[in-house]
Amino acid sequence: MKSDSKRIIVTAAVVINNGMVLLTSRTNKATGELFWEFPGGKVEPGESLDVALRREMVEELGTDVIVLDLIRNIEYDYPDKSVNLHFFRCLFREPEPKLHSHDGQRIQWVTLKNIQQVKLLPADAPLADFLAKY
Repeated sequence: MKSDSKRIIVTAAVVINNGMVLLTSRTNKATGELFWEFPGGKVEPGESLDVALRREMVEELGTDVIVLDLIRNIEYDYPDKSVNLHFFRCLFREPEPKLHSHDGQRIQWVTLKNIQQVKLLPADAPLADFLAKY
């Protein structure tokens, strides 16, 4: 981690269903370029990782999840910040939730076989390499 950077702790949900993984879109504000990421978000001060992830899933996609185990922890340095990402395997609390974006991002399911072909945020890409081995 860069010493002069702002460090952000982030949680992300890895929801796999029938060989497909859930992704949401993110647009680079500076360039307008579209990237994909695992849904989740920043941990607020005093918030545990699992509580933060459940809150983010409700806020972003309108659904609650059961947070299971930590799959991987990745630290990544962007030019203006460092992120410490905690990727958790999750299940939807409802059998077939109706996902809807509250923040305007797109939602897609991608096969694990094709996850490496998706244009993921740089911090999320190492997890795609890991998941592609399944």
